[in-house]
Amino acid sequence: MNWRHLPAVILLLLLSVVPARGQMIGGLSVGATWSDLDGDLIEEADWRRSFLAGVSLDYYFLGGLSFGFEANYLQMGAANITTTNLSGIDFKLQYFELPLLFRFRLRFAGSWLARLHAGVSPQVKLGCNVVGESGSSVDCGTSPPAGDVRNSAWAVPLGGGVGYDFGTLRGVAEARYSLGLTDVFEQGSAKNRSWQLLLRLETEL
Repeated sequence: MNWRHLPAVILLLLLSVVPARGQMIGGLSVGATWSDLDGDLIEEADWRRSFLAGVSLDYYFLGGLSFGFEANYLQMGAANITTTNLSGIDFKLQYFELPLLFRFRLRFAGSWLARLHAGVSPQVKLGCNVVGESGSSVDCGTSPPAGDVRNSAWAVPLGGGVGYDFGTLRGVAEARYSLGLTDVFEQGSAKNRSWQLLLRLETEL
C-alpha cells in the first residue's frame, strides 16, 4: 500500500460508517510553534520559534467523539544547529500539513469543555532555507547539512485543550506535540518535532 493514499483511505472508511446525522464544526486557527530536529545527523540544536495558521473541520458523529482534518501552514526546523562539520546555522522549513484527527470532548461547568486529540499528519514541503552565522540565507539544496530535503513528511500530533461557548461561537485554546515519523533529509537521520500552542475560533456549520 502506498502510504500517500492513507489519509484518503481513512477518510472514506469513516464516512462509510458514521451516521448520516451529526454536528459539523468549522474553525480558524493561529498559533505559535517551537521546533527542532532530532537524529544522528544533528549534534546540537536549539528550539526555533515560529508560527502556524489554518482552518479545521470536525464531524461529531458519536456523542463527544469526532473525526476531522486541519489544513495548516506550518513553519518548522531548528536554530543554532551543530553538526560534525558546521555550527551556528539556522534551518528553516515551511510545510503545508493536513492533520487527520480524532477528538474527544467533555463538557463541564456549563459553557466550558475539555478536549483531547490524536491522529496522523501528512506534510508537504513548501520551502526550505539555511541561514548562516553571517545572516545570509540560501536555499537548502545548495548548502549543507541539508543536501536533498524530502518533499514530504509524516508526523503524529497529540494534544488537548479547553474551550468556552460564546453563543454561536466557541473559543478554544490547545497545546499539541507533533512527533516526526520520517527523516527530513534523503540521507542521514533527522526528524522534525515541535510543540504547538493554538487559538481557534469555531462555529457550527
